[in-house]
Amino acid sequence: MKYPHIPELHRLSRIMKEALFENAYVFEKLDGGNVQVAITGEVVTHGLRSGSLRGTRAPWKEEFKRWYWTNRESIDELPDGTYFGEFLAPHTVQYKPEYTNKFFLIDVFICDALGDGFVSYERALELARPARSAMLPAPLLHKGAVTADLIEKLVNGKSEYSVSGVREGIVIKNYPLQTFAKVLRRAANNEI
Repeated sequence: MKYPHIPELHRLSRIMKEALFENAYVFEKLDGGNVQVAITGEVVTHGLRSGSLRGTRAPWKEEFKRWYWTNRESIDELPDGTYFGEFLAPHTVQYKPEYTNKFFLIDVFICDALGDGFVSYERALELARPARSAMLPAPLLHKGAVTADLIEKLVNGKSEYSVSGVREGIVIKNYPLQTFAKVLRRAANNEI
């Protein structure tokens, strides 16, 4: 399954922004390799957010494979779903060594009798519990209603993960609406 494109916040209509802001989860946007672990019945696969690792030139590909095989036993215990993550390998933002080559869980997509969709942050953490030592939670910065001022403050806040302390940006999610948007640091002051 391919992870959907997350639009920049300024591209959403006023009505969509207002709806997004009502019941928001705001996460630090991590700048890593976009990866997934998909589990369907007895089949477990791993790869990029968009699909296979085969043919990719990602410099972190071998480290991600190593992470997967090192953690395969706990990953095998996960319930069916697609577990999307950011694999923090050397990329645009330099992260502290203790976070390098780690999988940060950003979303879980489930297909079940209730329908298809991304589950809430709390349910994602519960589903990933068997692999909690391998799949670190995405850094949640705020839960609840947000304003443009709060978004700007969060975008410009200090990252505990990057070496410089600078965040790449934030991702705002409204799970009931299945609406997500991002704000990049460079655009935060002009385009909220």
